[in-house]
Amino acid sequence: MDDTFGQKKSLGCFAHQLNLVVQSAFNEAIGFKTILAKVKVIVTYIKSSIKASDLLRKFQLESGSREDQILKMKQECPTRWNSAFYMLERFILLSEIIARVLFQLDTAPQNLTSLEIKLIKESIYLLQPFEQITREISGEKFMTASKIIPIRTILKKHLESHIVMVTEEGKILQQRLKIEFYQRFLTVEKETLLGICTILDPRFKKVHFQSPVSAANAIGLIDEEMRNIIETQHRPTVVSDVSVQISTEENKIGLWEEHDAMVNTESNQYHDDEVNCEKRLYLQQPIIDCMQSPIEFWLKSPFPVLTKIALKYFTVVATSVASERLFSKAGNIITDH
Repeated sequence: MDDTFGQKKSLGCFAHQLNLVVQSAFNEAIGFKTILAKVKVIVTYIKSSIKASDLLRKFQLESGSREDQILKMKQECPTRWNSAFYMLERFILLSEIIARVLFQLDTAPQNLTSLEIKLIKESIYLLQPFEQITREISGEKFMTASKIIPIRTILKKHLESHIVMVTEEGKILQQRLKIEFYQRFLTVEKETLLGICTILDPRFKKVHFQSPVSAANAIGLIDEEMRNIIETQHRPTVVSDVSVQISTEENKIGLWEEHDAMVNTESNQYHDDEVNCEKRLYLQQPIIDCMQSPIEFWLKSPFPVLTKIALKYFTVVATSVASERLFSKAGNIITDH
């Protein structure tokens, strides 16, 4: 990507970075990692044992579940952190029945303690926003780069909220998540591309910027692009060579240079007024609902100059999920050769 477009025009995959945040936190939180391994052993045992699987089904039916409501264990996939989340979520949902299954079988692995069950419940609550975001950005539809800063702010507030973790392992996991998250996402506002995309998204604008300076810088860059567009639109057409070559003594001594300077000043002031007016009206409009389409907003907007810029930046996607899915379906990989 850098070789093709340059470093300033490329972004890392947000989905991949988020995956690394949670996986790294799992690896550093040794106590939690140990419990995760114990759950995986139990899940593997039940899924691989016909007798255990039959008991799991039997006990669910005895508990009042219908045949079409029978739940199976979910296994973790090492490359996707959220698969561990779903494994733990299903384990807690079936924990009482799992305890009965393990008690019935002599070869079964040891079940978790009540404190370990508590840790899993805490971790599920802590990880829920990460799972929700991961599920959203991993869907078929393209996620635009304008969502990265808002998502960063929301997850940051969740991690910094007054979540009381009772278990020591839960506290360590919470701390490791904060550390890994800050290392990868704390400075995203400084990314020029992300700042512009976010300001131009009518669902977000300046709401999620933690730094007023970063928001102001992004708006300043938008101003520059607006001026360039307006100046191009108002640039006078080139007159014929005959009229250009008319020369008088007054021209030679610069009689009209002062007039030209005044015209240029007036023109620049007009452009600045046009830029400020359109930008101010856009920023003063209410934030639109998150479920609305920003593209539809711009296609119907009364801001012609901003619309041109917005539609250009809304082609920037935040993840490589869709492209990776395309190549994995096709069975091809692009290389430098």
